[in-house]
Amino acid sequence: MSNDNSQPVPSKEIKIGAGAYFALFFAVVFFSGIFGPTSSTTLWIASQIKELHAQNPGLSHWLTDWIVSLVNGLDCSIVINH
Repeated sequence: MSNDNSQPVPSKEIKIGAGAYFALFFAVVFFSGIFGPTSSTTLWIASQIKELHAQNPGLSHWLTDWIVSLVNGLDCSIVINH
């Protein structure tokens, strides 16, 4: 004979941590196209860097040249030119 008096095991609550929210934010930014090469965000960042160099002529370009490339690398939108 079987014992049917078994109670269901209480399920554990799933806790969502800060890492999950960071991953969601990164995925949205990565696939949104907000940092594409012709987006207004990227063009604004490039203009701010250009203005920074105009205000500080002694500033080395190697300090800031990588920023726009990095921002473009964060973008995963597909641009097809015909």
